[in-house]
Amino acid sequence: MTAPESKISPSMHMRLESRSIMMIRSLGRFDVSIFMQCNIIGGMLNMISPLASSIFAPATSLMDAEFHNDSATLTTFTVSFFILGYVVGSLIAAPLSEQYGRKVILDITTAIFAIWQLACALAPNITSLLVFRLFAGLGGSACLSIGGGIVLCWAPS
Repeated sequence: MTAPESKISPSMHMRLESRSIMMIRSLGRFDVSIFMQCNIIGGMLNMISPLASSIFAPATSLMDAEFHNDSATLTTFTVSFFILGYVVGSLIAAPLSEQYGRKVILDITTAIFAIWQLACALAPNITSLLVFRLFAGLGGSACLSIGGGIVLCWAPS
């Protein structure tokens, strides 16, 4: 038995071949420096958010003195609320990134993270610090929950 004849016209066959050749050539022009820059930025985002969650812990005694806090529970909450923001933010950011794209969600949540971290630095009392750290955790969670998918975004298509 012979193989069935292809129903693709010769001109269509030539266009398909030229398209696949162009795709192979575009892989050769893939700019590695852009790939590395994007991965370095993504890696730094994945580093700074967990750092912000835990770097505050050794300074809780200074925070207690600043805000005249005697409650060990409130002191613990200042660290724990950031982690609570991680949990809730991951549940929100991951599905949104599938619907709207990783870059958009990362840009928005990074801005949210930066704004609320600045608010934490300027907090007038311990109650506002708790709320600001919760929102900072919400913003910082996206880089952890969708960070692994960033690497695939920069691969040549």
